Amino acid sequence: MSQSSIYSVVHNVIHLQAKPGNDAERVSQARMGQKLTEIRIENGWIWAEGEDAYRGWADLRWLRPVREASTLTCISTPFADVRQKPDNDSRLLARLSVLSGVMMENETDGEWTRITLADETEQGWVKTQSLAPLTLPESENLGATAARWGTEFSGTPYLWGGSSSFGLDCSGFVQLCYLICGITLRRDADIQRNDPRFFPVERNQLQPGDLVFFGKPDRITHVGMHLEGNAFIHAAGGAGVIITEWGDDRYSPGYVDARRLDIDRIAEPVTRFEAEDR
Repeated sequence: MSQSSIYSVVHNVIHLQAKPGNDAERVSQARMGQKLTEIRIENGWIWAEGEDAYRGWADLRWLRPVREASTLTCISTPFADVRQKPDNDSRLLARLSVLSGVMMENETDGEWTRITLADETEQGWVKTQSLAPLTLPESENLGATAARWGTEFSGTPYLWGGSSSFGLDCSGFVQLCYLICGITLRRDADIQRNDPRFFPVERNQLQPGDLVFFGKPDRITHVGMHLEGNAFIHAAGGAGVIITEWGDDRYSPGYVDARRLDIDRIAEPVTRFEAEDR
């Protein structure tokens, strides 16, 4: 694959659509600095594969070809405001989601650090704490850490196809929490359940961070993460990211089963099935 077929997202968040066009169904999103691999281009839209092996159509206006390798620093707080000057009252240039990529410049001013946005033309200032390296958990603590991150997004609005701090759907929510911990999950609830890196666990053996699935065995429609005690956290339609106690009337009756990441397989990349093509 040639270097020119790899694109970088230069807007804070872009949509991936089921078809080329803004009126098509949103199937996922990509954050600033994420890479998309071109499959084909049609009328200003690119059919591309994301870093999670998921595919969708993206508007080429918000992408730039990757010309050379550049080191990006990930935003490590749920949100980061990019200001024109190192001042809270300065003009807001962009608001970025966690795991957005920026180029950190060798210039600081108090609690602020100068950065260059992914388009490589616009510079601004963000709080230095938002650029602190994410500490990846030990493998045995990975699920618990993902679950703790989940609580950081409590109250985040539900958004179909949402994959950022601005809005999340159920599978985008658990995917984002695990990605913060260094693990790329598959994108939709049903294909997350079939991820070969995960193994089934019984309901009475659930641990924090285990993925819990709802719907029917042959039609998974929802996913969340188990928490400490008698609760799970999930992005619920009409409610956003919420914590629900097991035994509730709405979700618990639809519980199907659960999966846990095999720590012996955490180094394996995310896989793609051709059946996922749309």
